[in-house]
Amino acid sequence: MLRSLIRREAGKATRDPDAGRGFTVIEALITVAILAILLALTAPSFAKFIKDNRRASAVNDLIVSVQIARSEATRRGQRVVVCPSNDAQTACADKTDWSGGWIVHAITAGGPEVIRVFPATPLVMISSDQARFIYPPPTDRLGTSEPANLALWTVMDDRGGEHARFVDVLPSGRPRTLCPQGAEFAPGTCT
Repeated sequence: MLRSLIRREAGKATRDPDAGRGFTVIEALITVAILAILLALTAPSFAKFIKDNRRASAVNDLIVSVQIARSEATRRGQRVVVCPSNDAQTACADKTDWSGGWIVHAITAGGPEVIRVFPATPLVMISSDQARFIYPPPTDRLGTSEPANLALWTVMDDRGGEHARFVDVLPSGRPRTLCPQGAEFAPGTCT
């Protein structure tokens, strides 16, 4: 590094005046001001992006938990329950507020066997019309079974109901996402 700062001319070493030059204070202040303006312009859309991703993560976790319950009920030939978890995340809590996380467990002869734990999604509120979702095993060789109990979850954040997403379970046991559209719910891709 020292060699780059020193220039040799006619047998004597002299300091190169442009080699160590950096930014002036004015150049640095202008750069910081431009960055501050850009951050101020993008911050609101970035906050919306974060909230949308948190909500989408919670919706996807609910869908995955119902799909796990469905596949495990078929594989094990036992009832599988999806329910809000207690504080230790080892058993069901008898409540319709799912914001603290939930578990998927099989009902076995020895008691509940936890299959998977879904922790809470920060700053997302989840409620349901059911305190638990039970998926029954198939009852014959064709794979048909008694229908799963129907459930509807509401997933929202501090922006309110117009930004909520809904997850319901069809009589076939398949989950789907619903979006609010006026006073109605519409299945499909939410914007």
